[in-house]
Amino acid sequence: MKSRILSLCLILVIASLLFAFTPTSTSAYPEGTVTFIVPAGAGGGLDTMCRKLASVLPKYLPGKGNIVIKNVTPPAIIKGTAVLNKSKPDGYTIAMTYVESCVWAQFTQNLSFDVRKLTHLGALHSNKYFLVAKPDYPYNSLKEIAASKTKVVWAELPTAYQLWALIASDLSGIENYSIITSLKGAKGMALALLRGDADLAIIATTSVKPYLESGDLKALMSTTTTPVAEGVPTAKELGYEVLSKASNPQILVGPPNMDKEIAKLLSEAAKKAVTTDKEFIDWGKNAGYDMEWMSPKEIGEAIDATSNLFEKYIPLLKK
Repeated sequence: MKSRILSLCLILVIASLLFAFTPTSTSAYPEGTVTFIVPAGAGGGLDTMCRKLASVLPKYLPGKGNIVIKNVTPPAIIKGTAVLNKSKPDGYTIAMTYVESCVWAQFTQNLSFDVRKLTHLGALHSNKYFLVAKPDYPYNSLKEIAASKTKVVWAELPTAYQLWALIASDLSGIENYSIITSLKGAKGMALALLRGDADLAIIATTSVKPYLESGDLKALMSTTTTPVAEGVPTAKELGYEVLSKASNPQILVGPPNMDKEIAKLLSEAAKKAVTTDKEFIDWGKNAGYDMEWMSPKEIGEAIDATSNLFEKYIPLLKK
């Protein structure tokens, strides 16, 4: 009798252990609250986009849970991604981050994470850039500026923006230049030009668009592969092939080693939001974002390409 009781108890213990380690079914995901880390303060462009995505994603997920925003303040991109990296890979913490920002930081800082090892879920939008100056700036191209031998003061953030300014100077033959990096965001770069503290800046198209529309700044070049503004040549057209590769995809990511089935659900839901959800797509157009889906595989390829490019030009920082 005792042996039977012991055997039954052993069976119950084994069964409970097996149940404890059986992966939760994804058919009801999310069953609770998913935390969406946004590496920016509330109210900005990235925060607004992420909040809109958070309101749309649940339509394409099987569960009844919700998605809540958690804002991380500056230095937001790296700090927010580091918080995500330490989170449980159970699908209940995701984040938005940037390819170029993370790759730049991996070359210049001692990071606690590797962007290549995060779980890539998809990209929503890729930031391209305009080379801009004040309307009364006497030159209209990098070639003219280089030929003038005049000193150039760049206004950039101490991120990949700074490296693109260095690359632009190197490719065009501008030798006499300096870079102001003690600025806050794209607005700080634009204001540095408007005050006359700097001559040139490379700024994301979505951030600088209002200044171009108001006539406060003029665009000398875009890093897009096709023209995006009348009368503004692309880097490729001007022979700066490297500058045409300047692109900073906004990528939706999870912690390393996220549950594969949940990662697949999130990736498919994000893709539907970006490519088929009329509400989200129309909102993006009105907000100045042309949604551009990038698969997890394509994100990995973009990270590798950016890493190879930055590795080649990082030595410019030491000049």
